[in-house]
Order: sequence, then structure tokens, then C-alpha cells
Amino acid sequence: IPLRAASEAAFALEPHIRAHALGALLAQLTMPGVPELYQNTEREYRALVDPDNRAPFAAGPDDDRTALVRAALRLRRE
Repeated sequence: IPLRAASEAAFALEPHIRAHALGALLAQLTMPGVPELYQNTEREYRALVDPDNRAPFAAGPDDDRTALVRAALRLRRE
């Protein structure tokens, strides 16, 4: 598969991947026990390996993931 075709396929799948990731996060946050959020994972973070994941976290505006975390944790408190 040429790189360009793979990139186009990845972009086409991004909404589905995002929905799956948000669903998995919601399941994690609503299961019994203590939910674990590691090093700013309440926000979208696209660092894969060293040294990228050692850079300071650049906080930006809230995104869908942050809103989901806030809502799920608020529901846990109620």
C-alpha cells in the first residue's frame, strides 16, 4: 500500500477511532473502583514513545475527551 493511500485511509477512519477511544475511556471511568488517569490523559495526547512523551504538556482549550472525563467524574460523585 503506498504511503499516501495509507494516510488517506487513516484520515477516513479517524472519526471511528476517536469514537472507539472515547467509548473505551467512558467504560474505564464508569467501572467500579478508582479510575486511573495518567499524566494528562484526560486530554488528547499524541505522543508515542521517547523522547516525545517526555516533553512538557502544552495545555490548550478543552476538547471532547476532557468534556467526557469531566462529565463521567461528576457522575461518579453524585
